[in-house]
Amino acid sequence: MGRSAARQGNGNAFHVVALLLCVTFFVDHAAAKTVKVGGNPGWILGAKFPKLAIMTKDQLLFQYPAEAHDVVEVTASNYKSCNAKGGRTRSSGYDQLSLSAGTHFFICGVADHCKKGMKFGARRTVALLGGL
Repeated sequence: MGRSAARQGNGNAFHVVALLLCVTFFVDHAAAKTVKVGGNPGWILGAKFPKLAIMTKDQLLFQYPAEAHDVVEVTASNYKSCNAKGGRTRSSGYDQLSLSAGTHFFICGVADHCKKGMKFGARRTVALLGGL
């Protein structure tokens, strides 16, 4: 194989890698969405809060009556024990969050709402080729 063929092979490999990176970028960004915690009822008592894996650009939306609830981001141990102490509290009634990588835990810090099921966990993942 001559130098010309070797250069062409290296050029093709570069183009394939560049194409894969572009596809990964566009699929990940095109698939970005807002996930409403609790679905249609929102962040309220009685709603279902399954643990979620969300993609890099996805955002969480906590929508709730501000006079009745709040959203407190807590540690894993405080999530298990429903302890809001030391957590980051949000209380606007419409809290849209972009998460950093890793697992995040949220509870309602009002009265005994967490013990009644108002708790939610999410893990932010990175999409590779749109999760394919």
